[in-house]
Amino acid sequence: MRALFTFIFVFTFSLQAQVQYDGPADGQITGGYEVSTDDFTTESGMHYGKLKLFNDLSADNYPEGRGGYFGGEKITSSRTLLDDSILVYRSFNGIPDLKVSIPPDPYLACGPEYVIHAVNSRFRISDKEGNTIKTINADDWFANVLDAPNSFDPKVIYDDFENRWVMAWLHLNNNSNESYYLISVSDDENPLGTWYNWAIPGNLNGMTPDGYWADYTGVGFDDKAIYLASDQFTYAGEIFKYERIKIIDKSTLYISSGPAVVQWKDLWNIKYPGTNVTPYMIRPAQMADPSSEYYFLVIEPDSISANKTSVGLYKLSDPLGTPSLTGTTIDVAEYQDPLNPSQMGGGTPLKIWGSNFLNEPVFRNGKLHATHTVANGDLCSVRYLCIKPATNELVSDFVISDQEHYYFYSALDVNTRGDVLITYSRSSANEYVGAFYSVINAYSGLPSSSMMMQSGKARYVKTFGGEQNRWGDYMGVWVDPVDEETFWIASEYTPEENVWGVWVSAIRTELFQEPTYTINTESTDLGLVEIPATAESQALIIRNAGQTPLEIYSMTLNESAFSLNLPVSLPVTLQGYDSLKFTVTFEPAMTGVYSDSIVISSSDQQALRYVSVVGEAFRIMPANGGFLYGSTGSSGGSALIQIDPVTGTGTEIGEHRFSAVTDICIDRGNDEILGLASGASVTNIVRVNSEMGDAWTKVEADALLYSFTITTDGTWFATDNVGILYTINPENGELTEIGNTGILISALAENPLTGELYASLSAGDNKDELYKIDKATGSAQLLGSTGIDNYIDALTFTDDGLLWGAYDKIFQPSTLLLINTDNLDTEEIGSIGIKSVLGLAVTGTLITDVSPEEISDLPSEYKLQQNFPNPFNPVTKIKFQLPESANVLLEIYDMLGRKIATLVNEELPAGYYSKEFDASLLASGTYIYKLKTDNFSASGKMMLLK
Repeated sequence: MRALFTFIFVFTFSLQAQVQYDGPADGQITGGYEVSTDDFTTESGMHYGKLKLFNDLSADNYPEGRGGYFGGEKITSSRTLLDDSILVYRSFNGIPDLKVSIPPDPYLACGPEYVIHAVNSRFRISDKEGNTIKTINADDWFANVLDAPNSFDPKVIYDDFENRWVMAWLHLNNNSNESYYLISVSDDENPLGTWYNWAIPGNLNGMTPDGYWADYTGVGFDDKAIYLASDQFTYAGEIFKYERIKIIDKSTLYISSGPAVVQWKDLWNIKYPGTNVTPYMIRPAQMADPSSEYYFLVIEPDSISANKTSVGLYKLSDPLGTPSLTGTTIDVAEYQDPLNPSQMGGGTPLKIWGSNFLNEPVFRNGKLHATHTVANGDLCSVRYLCIKPATNELVSDFVISDQEHYYFYSALDVNTRGDVLITYSRSSANEYVGAFYSVINAYSGLPSSSMMMQSGKARYVKTFGGEQNRWGDYMGVWVDPVDEETFWIASEYTPEENVWGVWVSAIRTELFQEPTYTINTESTDLGLVEIPATAESQALIIRNAGQTPLEIYSMTLNESAFSLNLPVSLPVTLQGYDSLKFTVTFEPAMTGVYSDSIVISSSDQQALRYVSVVGEAFRIMPANGGFLYGSTGSSGGSALIQIDPVTGTGTEIGEHRFSAVTDICIDRGNDEILGLASGASVTNIVRVNSEMGDAWTKVEADALLYSFTITTDGTWFATDNVGILYTINPENGELTEIGNTGILISALAENPLTGELYASLSAGDNKDELYKIDKATGSAQLLGSTGIDNYIDALTFTDDGLLWGAYDKIFQPSTLLLINTDNLDTEEIGSIGIKSVLGLAVTGTLITDVSPEEISDLPSEYKLQQNFPNPFNPVTKIKFQLPESANVLLEIYDMLGRKIATLVNEELPAGYYSKEFDASLLASGTYIYKLKTDNFSASGKMMLLK
């Protein structure tokens, strides 16, 4: 849906109003510390290299050819900007979520050669091709100025007045009443190498303690100083007190060696212009041009009116001498604080901070540009304001909105010509939270539609037990200082359930002079395909972002599982803005991970381009009738096993790909093995391949489930971690509560002869009790004790009504049980020989006349197992089996298809093998292992997390 843009042109010439504040007061600290990026390796788990995570720009929405993704005619200096005149020529994933903090606070700045993007606790230096150079933990970075930094609220700027990078973070320790602004400054325009760090107290006005800590720092700059504006809170109760402005003389920060004295001037307890009311979240400007005045913006305080009709403009003069603050109110169209946005799938709404200015306004060509979020009925809109501070004139006032979506957490920048790019998050009842942007044309003042950087992939609810579902709080936009036609953006989206992501893009509003190859993604994941299945395809679009024709000479692929589908014969010529749409198809014949690169030859300056292509194929084989299956937890290796019902001996079939799969059972509709793989707050109901043990998610349930079974009529039953009995919808994982059992259940199983639901305990004093559970109400009826004095971890019934169980003794393998349902007399069949058997499943009646000794020691088929452990650091094992003598090649590749290591290259006899892979010298990331013989090939994917 195209966004609606409501324009309100209100021309006002407000008079200067008195501003009440305290100060100025002088302050300084002596000494700082030198730090170098050379002292840091890329942080563990962070290095994804070039474009390792995959874009989803919905290429199918953009037709090929002239008027396609770019479309339109050549842009001239006086053109009206059209949607299809906007060029997305770089696009890659930013710093990923470690699932330990909220909100992410993404921010970004761009310099001559590099881009720095940051989230809470980490920052990353990338080149303009998207290659990760360094990802560094901020606490480690500032460890030379504080003993135990707690870094948050990152801001980064590139000051092209002086060609320096500046990072500002905050530190808080409530226990010791500590508050600091953590400041880091590069020694030149190259962010690699030397920086200088300082910790400036956040609880001083000048040099006088105020007893409050600094939060939500805004970071601005001009040709004279760095400006910090922060909200000051009490340590106890976190009560907001007032705003502080800190003016730091750049000459004391921008040094060449030996960090020494840093000097500043403070103004505090600042009131809204013309009132005695304390505003919240004053934002300092980022000044692209020199000016005799420096500017700040703030919204009208709630205590004045819920229906706000003004914004506060502050003007600072003589910042390095005797600073003086004046102000005025700029009349604007009425606005209100918005409600918190919702998203597809519902859940706790996303937290936003009213209509406050969250990101810094930008001053360029005599105009101050700003954006914030305002109410749009029950929805919310992104608002754009343009003010001429010299005359206090409101030039533009409009919102980006429609009647379906929530628009929120916006940020902007403006180039020399005056084009404005605004990025923001967007969601709706039918849309997950994605990263979007709009461009406002300098000459017409008309904006583009709402354009997608990256779509949301899943619902996001992450509260860590609190009430706020934190999102934002910032986004990042920066004009490239050596290419004013390019805007760099870091904006937030949801790549998977309850995980935030940051997508980085480079957006141009003009064509390049030379022929310029661009593609909507440089890596594409064809996803997961079940064999047998129809082929999966994805569309890719090559475009010419240059004024000179681009020749596409050839495109090639090597892996036979992938195929290219071109609408025209090559070579082909693309004029400026023209595009060529084609598809890549994945049709695997065997299970495993497939990877290759499309090699594209063109007349672009970089003659050869590579598009990484990956896909994964799996097969689910049903359970064999008469076999007793078991499933182990992490201490047992997380594997599917086969158990001999005569001796109890277990034999591993293969590993699951999950840390634990519990309470497996048989779906009698297709004889597949299903089980539970629980996460922090959700549970995957997984399908287990009976031949190799690998498990794959079928549906996800929004609860932490402990037990699970499927009854003979096909109903899915489960209980959670507090004993509530549910049914589960097999199609979508939706839970329907039946009732509270009053007990904590470890395992569920239905007697197929009686339809009765049996349960064992996972907690309680009487460990070995068994219960019947009423399917209609959830109530539990005690049957009695089995007498084994241990919790029974797993239960299953055979078709003839025999009840089998398994239990663990501490530090010992699990034991197989046979339980008499008439009197609960329990026979210990024998040790399974494997620890943590947490699930049992069987279909039919058990075959008891074949012992393991009668089974051949040699494998009957080729098989490559999932490496274990996975993820690993830094050593893992790769197991495979050969049914016959074969020439074997086992190799390791990175995600770009480059060979990393050869583990085996020789003829081996039939048998079982385990090869160790040591990745000590490799960066964290995803790798592929491939096994090839004359008659077999397979591959797997593994994750190194240091």
